[in-house]
Amino acid sequence: MVNLFSIFAIYNALDVYASKTAVFFTLNNVTVVVLSFILGVSLGEKFTKRSLLGLALAVIAIILLG
Repeated sequence: MVNLFSIFAIYNALDVYASKTAVFFTLNNVTVVVLSFILGVSLGEKFTKRSLLGLALAVIAIILLG
């Protein structure tokens, strides 16, 4: 059910932001990465320097696209 809702939300967002699909898909994917990181931290996962660097690069990508 959640996956169906996410596909429905993506289609609706693409209708609204039809001229900026590259920005939309980037923000969508980076948001998934950031939320996964937050969930991992809340569950006590230990992160390596490499994974933290990847998260930082994802956030920088959002800033550069904005």
